[in-house]
Amino acid sequence: MEIWAEACAILFFLAILHGASCQNSTIRVLNASVPEGSPVFFKLSIGNPSLNDTTVEGNFIGPDGTSIRLDKISVVGMEANFSWTTPNNQEGMWSVELNVSGVDFERQRVVNEMLVAEFNVTKLMSHGNAKFVIFALSAVTSLFTTVLSYFMVDQRRLKVVREKVSEFQKEMMAAQRSGDQKKIAKMKKKQAEMLSLQSELMRSQFKPMIIYMIPLFAVFYFLQAQYNLIPVVELPFRLSFMQFFHQNNAISPDQFGFIAWYFVSATWFSSLFRKIFGVV
Repeated sequence: MEIWAEACAILFFLAILHGASCQNSTIRVLNASVPEGSPVFFKLSIGNPSLNDTTVEGNFIGPDGTSIRLDKISVVGMEANFSWTTPNNQEGMWSVELNVSGVDFERQRVVNEMLVAEFNVTKLMSHGNAKFVIFALSAVTSLFTTVLSYFMVDQRRLKVVREKVSEFQKEMMAAQRSGDQKKIAKMKKKQAEMLSLQSELMRSQFKPMIIYMIPLFAVFYFLQAQYNLIPVVELPFRLSFMQFFHQNNAISPDQFGFIAWYFVSATWFSSLFRKIFGVV
C-alpha cells in the first residue's frame, strides 16, 4: 500500500508540473510565461469519447491567493481552446483550477474532475526589452563564433580550397551542358581530388563548431526560459506562413518570436563580422 501511495503522489506531482491530466481529460498551457496584460492560451482535451455535454468551470489563482472566476466553457467536440487576459501588477506564478463535468452515457456515470495547470506572469517591461536583449546576445554569439573561426581555421587555405571546388563544379556543369565527353572524362578524373578537398572544407568548418555549440545551447536555454511563445518584435508586414509555426499561441503572422528574431539578428551580425575579420 505504501508503494502505491508513493506512486500516486509522484504522478500527481508530475501532473501539476506538466499540465494536469487524468483519465478523462487534460489541460495544457500553450504559453507558460506571458507578460502582464497579455493573453495566456490553454488547450483542453477530452480523452473519453463517450463523455457528452461537457462543461468547464474554474478559477485563476494568483501568487497572493487572489481568485478570479473563469467564464463557463461548453465543450462540444474533443478539444476546446480558450484564453484569458492576465491582469496588470500581479506578476508571479498563477494556476488555473478547472472543474470538468459531463455525463458518460456509455458507462452510465457522471464525470466530475479537477484539473490544475500553472503559468508565469511577468512584468511587461521585461518582455518589452526582449528584442534588445536578444539583439545584444546575437551580436555577442556572432562575434564569438567569427573570432573562433578566424583563429582555428587557416583562412588562406580555406579560401584556396573553396575556389578550387567552385571552379571544378562550374567546369563540370559546363562540360555536361555542352555534352563534351572528353571534357567530362577529364573532369571525372579530378573528382576524387575534389571530394578530398570538400571533405577538408567540411572538417575545417566543423572544428570550431564543436566548441561554440556549447555556449550557443546555453544561450538558447536562457532564451527559451525567458521568452518562449512570447511576441518579441512587431513587423511592418504580415508573414502568413509563420502562422504554421505558432498555432494556438500568442504570436501572430506580423510578429517574431525569440527564435526568428535571434536568427535574423545573428545572420546580420555574422555577415558583418565575417567581412571585418576576413573569415571565409
